[in-house]
Amino acid sequence: MKIRVSAVQYKLHTINSFNEFADQVTNYVKTAAEFKADFVLFPEFITTQLLSIKINGNQQGIGDLPKYTKAYIELFTTLANDTGMFIIGGTHIIKDEDKLYNTAHLFYPDGEVKQQTKLHLTPTEVTNWQITPGNSIRIFETPKGKIALLTCYDIEFPEVVRMVRGLGADIIFCPSCTDDRHGFNRVRYTCHARTIENQVYVVTTGTVGSLPTVDFMRANFGQAAILTPNDIPFPQNGILMEGEPNHDMIVTADLDLSLLYEIRKTGSVTTWRDRRTDLYPDLSKFQVNQRARLEKRLLLNNGGKNSAIQIRNYTKEDIPGLIEIQQESFPPPFSSELWWNEEQLTNHINIFPEGALCVEVDGELAGSITGLKVNFDTAKPNHRWEEITDNGYITNHDPNGNTLYVVDICIRPTYRRLDLGKWLMQSMYEVVVHQGLERLLGGGRMPGYHKHADAMTPEEYVERVVQGQLKDPVITFLLRCGRTPLELVDNYLEDEESHNYGLLMEWRNPHRINNSFKE
Repeated sequence: MKIRVSAVQYKLHTINSFNEFADQVTNYVKTAAEFKADFVLFPEFITTQLLSIKINGNQQGIGDLPKYTKAYIELFTTLANDTGMFIIGGTHIIKDEDKLYNTAHLFYPDGEVKQQTKLHLTPTEVTNWQITPGNSIRIFETPKGKIALLTCYDIEFPEVVRMVRGLGADIIFCPSCTDDRHGFNRVRYTCHARTIENQVYVVTTGTVGSLPTVDFMRANFGQAAILTPNDIPFPQNGILMEGEPNHDMIVTADLDLSLLYEIRKTGSVTTWRDRRTDLYPDLSKFQVNQRARLEKRLLLNNGGKNSAIQIRNYTKEDIPGLIEIQQESFPPPFSSELWWNEEQLTNHINIFPEGALCVEVDGELAGSITGLKVNFDTAKPNHRWEEITDNGYITNHDPNGNTLYVVDICIRPTYRRLDLGKWLMQSMYEVVVHQGLERLLGGGRMPGYHKHADAMTPEEYVERVVQGQLKDPVITFLLRCGRTPLELVDNYLEDEESHNYGLLMEWRNPHRINNSFKE
């Protein structure tokens, strides 16, 4: 497979508005689109340009950047959607629980946004800007291949590159920002080393120009480069393409993944295969914390106007709103025991945050879906909801499980016309793919069965619903979401309307065949 990548040597200069920043970014993206690029990489700290904007005549500081996060994400999300490209929007300073993080953002064409926080910080970032280092590393699945985002100083640590290579990354994107040739060469030389050690491609770029009014951004030395391992199929110097140092420009080249796979097997040297893991630790097999946030934005028609929809991981701040949604969804005579409690929701957030998703409509919390990972044996499908979910507390979550099990999905009644449940389910399918799991599974209530129980067996009822002859509020919805029946389970949960039956329904990961990923 060939992948076309572009890297932007972003020119920093003083601006007067966010629109000026947006126009400059858009110009680079449109240029990459004209080159028919699949991926485009921006440098580290590009949004520091926004600090050159005077607010009421006052200079902004690094702590002001998080207020631009929404506009930054909307800009790059729109550009990725309009062009069909995957855009690494450089890095942007975000704020989480009163801490600042230097975070790379990957924007998918379908509106999904993924993040990778910088792991290793320079003294300036720590001492002068009070930035906090990230504590997790992951790779990103795309239809074009598996990639990793390692920012500037991160690439100087071979251990972390070993880890992402072990997770399957073939391309490392390295946004950078260096102020002189010393810093530039540290990043550049180690990028070359990482391509040789791990037999991967590295795409890197840096900022150029100057921000005279922004501390620590006055001097920049940058050059984009698309780098390869040093072996016969590639250029002798390992440079597939590079820009002119400190020029405002964009470089583009094609990466052939088949060449990587070839040299890993039959290259002049096979550095990845020849590691002496009998002498030193095999970092590629270390358990890596791949926790990451999901953030997806879209527009849905809501009574003649478009409403802004956001799907994301829920947090502790959302707990009161999630309980309120449960109360609205299950009013009296339903028992309050049906509602989530604070301990359950806290467990969801702490134990498996990737499986804790919520949806907002125009900023109002409108619903949630929750899951955990289990090791499911199709030969022994029968179980009770309370057993497999630990009564919703998910303390039995298995990090090495093969299946994402849906614990609950709930939509605020006033928003059910928007089909938000289907969008949440689709987002959970994406979690299955990104986690490399075999399936999504869950038991569906059959609340319509009590109306037909005197006339047919539960098996007959399910068959008629699947054939479209009858409609069931839950099972029909799950069928519309792409779920398929697996097993009818008696005594699945206490539910008079379902006569205590539950229908196990699955969604199989199409990217896996016989427990292996498609090539």
